[in-house]
Amino acid sequence: MKNTEFSDFPNFNRQVKLFDHIDETQKEKIFCCFNPEYKSYLAGETIIDYHSHPERIGVLESGKAQVVATDVEGNVFILEELSDQAVFGELFLLPLADRGYVVEALTDCKITFIRYSDIIKRCENACSYHSQLVDNLFCLAAVKARKLNTHLQILSQRTTKDKLLCYFSFLGCEKGASIELPMTWSRLADYLCVNRSALMREVKKLCKDKIIAVNGKKIDML
Repeated sequence: MKNTEFSDFPNFNRQVKLFDHIDETQKEKIFCCFNPEYKSYLAGETIIDYHSHPERIGVLESGKAQVVATDVEGNVFILEELSDQAVFGELFLLPLADRGYVVEALTDCKITFIRYSDIIKRCENACSYHSQLVDNLFCLAAVKARKLNTHLQILSQRTTKDKLLCYFSFLGCEKGASIELPMTWSRLADYLCVNRSALMREVKKLCKDKIIAVNGKKIDML
């Protein structure tokens, strides 16, 4: 079973939240229109199955969770890790038909669910903050699509070496610069869809060729 972790990259990780530019009073008024559903989950529980609830959008109010895909052979891929105020749902994923997608709680979580149709419907009160919410929703979709595209670019590289260097470039690692890996080497191997031993052999070669220097999770481009 393979796992693939999806991580944020600093050079394009724009911090967009669903309720940006909407204060608490406006948020309460919006929820009067949406009829949101509030739920709590324990660590390890399944929060949502995209196949069963494609129309729902979830807002992670507290806790940590992850978006997981499973292929027909039962291999599991961790696509994205979610933290405070993260938004999830089929809208942000563009799922493949031959895979199952679920969101799992990594810690105890509190979730607010909203129906997508309730967000995009015309507001009877013509609220400006309702329009702001729709703007934020599309910005979130664009940012998440860009992250998925980046992951595909990295995986499309032919060799483990090329995958590593492409990944480092997205981390903003340039000549003379230092970066800190946002994950363990084992999880990086899963993220790149390569064997961990093969990954570490390639890292040692890059060090031997003086392309990079490694100290734990710290990497310097030489």
